[in-house]
Amino acid sequence: MFVLTDLSIYYRPALAVVAGLIAGLVVERLVLGTLRRAALRTKWEGDEILINGLHGMVVALFVLAGLYGALLAANPDPEQQWVYFQLTRNIIISAMILLATVAASRVGVGFVELYASGIPGIEPSTSIFSHITRAAIYVTGILVVLQTLGVSITPMLTALGVGGLGVALALQDTLSNLFAGLHLIASRQIRVGDYIQLDSGDAGYVKDITWRNTTIRSLPNNMIIVPNANLAAMTITNFNQPEQQMNVVIQVG
Repeated sequence: MFVLTDLSIYYRPALAVVAGLIAGLVVERLVLGTLRRAALRTKWEGDEILINGLHGMVVALFVLAGLYGALLAANPDPEQQWVYFQLTRNIIISAMILLATVAASRVGVGFVELYASGIPGIEPSTSIFSHITRAAIYVTGILVVLQTLGVSITPMLTALGVGGLGVALALQDTLSNLFAGLHLIASRQIRVGDYIQLDSGDAGYVKDITWRNTTIRSLPNNMIIVPNANLAAMTITNFNQPEQQMNVVIQVG
């Protein structure tokens, strides 16, 4: 004996997912493609950063939106399936927040590098600012996801505040290198591309200043890695400061 069921409970969710996928492909290929070509004709680089930040995220966001619409179209039984409905909805919303966090991280790091490139003495290859920006955005996104899943972040923030002293003591060397790197960049006494000589005798071009160490490329094409805290305590000769030209003393008999 066959039982006739309402097929709408199946095709409506399927249509919602397919519609989300098609809409995402249309926006990704047509809308973003048009905006990307228009951005290449402008002088401001910020529009390219915004578009590149959304690359690959639009289709996934629209598919998740389609899944959310399919979940709403399923019309679950309020008594038996409400818990599963809430859990599935929170998971979909959390996935959307994570995708938005990744896009925001790309855009934030891009604008930080764009801003740093316009400041004399702060090069975009100085990756310490990019790491700090990316970490701050990801931490914020994870906290929002936890709050969406029903996990209270207030006790977590309180525990982090209380345990901050212990963490600071445990990561004393890491924090000293971090703040020493920020000091080196802010003082502009050492810039990426400068030719410097350390009091140990090592010399080379500064390639990057990260959150932990500074990398120097010597003339024999070797990499010298110096912790930022040690570099800040050294006596350094910068051959590019105050200007790249310098005087040479020659003995004439």
